[in-house]
Amino acid sequence: MTVPVPATAVPPEPGRAGSAPSILSKAFLLLECFSAEERVLTFTDLVERSGLPKSTVHRVLARLMSLGIIEEHDKAYRIGMRLFAITTSMPASHLRDLCLPFLARLHTWSRRPVHLAVLRGVRVAFLERLAAPDDDLPTPRPGEILPAHATAVGKALLAWLTVEERDGILPDPLPRFTPTTVTDRTVLERQLHAIRHNGLAHDLAEWDPGVFTAASPLVVHRRQVAAIAVSAPTADGLTDDLTAALRQTASALSARLQERIDAGEAGWHPVEDVRP
Repeated sequence: MTVPVPATAVPPEPGRAGSAPSILSKAFLLLECFSAEERVLTFTDLVERSGLPKSTVHRVLARLMSLGIIEEHDKAYRIGMRLFAITTSMPASHLRDLCLPFLARLHTWSRRPVHLAVLRGVRVAFLERLAAPDDDLPTPRPGEILPAHATAVGKALLAWLTVEERDGILPDPLPRFTPTTVTDRTVLERQLHAIRHNGLAHDLAEWDPGVFTAASPLVVHRRQVAAIAVSAPTADGLTDDLTAALRQTASALSARLQERIDAGEAGWHPVEDVRP
């Protein structure tokens, strides 16, 4: 099972402390009740999960339904197609679309879960996961946000920041999630230096005790854009052939993304200074 993130591991989210929550904050509380595991919820579910009064849930829910953000589904509720349409205009969605054919080939060849993620401050946001339907390895789903220092994709991305940039975002001390999580900044910096040199990062059960992951960054003009990864249930599963294929895929993807950026495409890549 994935280890919960302690409250001190990540910065507080806007709107969760201080003044009374706005109507927008309440709307997001309702939307965040839904998950990949539970996509359809009853009114009672929404009240219990949001912690809001029934009258507030009823009022906010009615407004979200009128906007098409939430839809009725068999006497319950689900996320609406209008919200899905809005999210497809995200820069991250375009990045995912560009990467997906490369990820699919790596997944088909390796028969391992394959991931795509981007750096967001001290955390990594997962944009895609390709896995077999019967694969029960507890790897992150699209939309999950995890601490960067405890994940292979996170370390692959942190390695391409400057020491000063890392000092500005990494917590001190680094929080521990499993017995193998790296919490010593000196050890982490040594790992990041090696990753920058060889293009390969590892998470050896550092976030989830049952998941071992290798990752490589997508680098354009010496700036990290995203990272891709493969996971296995044991460290032995991260074979030399698998990591070589991972790095080859990352290199091909980096070249493809650089072609698109140099050709004038803008507005979709996660970092602004990726041009020469």
